[in-house]
Amino acid sequence: MDIDKEQIVLKLREYKQPIVSGLLLFGFGATIFNMRRSRANLAALHNNPVLKQNPRYLGIMMASRALMYATSIVGITAIGVGYGVSTYMEVDTLQEFSVKFKIWAHKTFPSLVIKDQSDENDVVEFMQEFKIELDKPEPKESSTHNYISDRLMKGLGLREK
Repeated sequence: MDIDKEQIVLKLREYKQPIVSGLLLFGFGATIFNMRRSRANLAALHNNPVLKQNPRYLGIMMASRALMYATSIVGITAIGVGYGVSTYMEVDTLQEFSVKFKIWAHKTFPSLVIKDQSDENDVVEFMQEFKIELDKPEPKESSTHNYISDRLMKGLGLREK
């Protein structure tokens, strides 16, 4: 029984969308279910004698739960968006996505494409000028600034009159 690898890949691609969609829905549903269940158990937590003696533990517990739920919702959403984009663009690997995105960017934003060597030289020249500007010493404070600063410091009692 010789199974061809290409047939396996084709079968997996055929069922990829329902499997990933189901897993995303299950993960999101499980997160919401746990959030609702923990909200119902909140009254029991407030009546816990250990937590009544040290309420700081309850705050730490609630903050860690909030962080866990927020992280799981953001993670599930990111996976869903990534899967949606890969399905829309019909790509399977990051390299395919990179090539298709570059083609799309060149078509959509042609002004971002470096057309010849002179454009690249302009960028290098700008960076050199920027570095020179950064290396210049900062301007000294004006006499008005010094006068106001002195008055303020004397008024607050931080400097002798």
